[in-house]
Amino acid sequence: MRELTQSEMEQLNAFLDGELDASESSRVKAMIASDAAWAQADLELQSLDDLLGERGGVRGIGRIRLEELRPFLTVGPGGTAPQAMRP
Repeated sequence: MRELTQSEMEQLNAFLDGELDASESSRVKAMIASDAAWAQADLELQSLDDLLGERGGVRGIGRIRLEELRPFLTVGPGGTAPQAMRP
């Protein structure tokens, strides 16, 4: 599966942070629904944000490059729930 470009990651992060207007939000939602790479990145970023939120982490973690985080994430059974892994 391809990885999102830096520009695409910035758009996804802005979407998750609620920074996009209605038109751009609709476009990103359509990409998440129709493109496996967008869907995977969305799942990973939301899960990481959730994990850090539970532990008092910071908002906007999506600004970290996804490639740097992949060694610490895995998708659980059915591709629905990433779990934190130790390096």
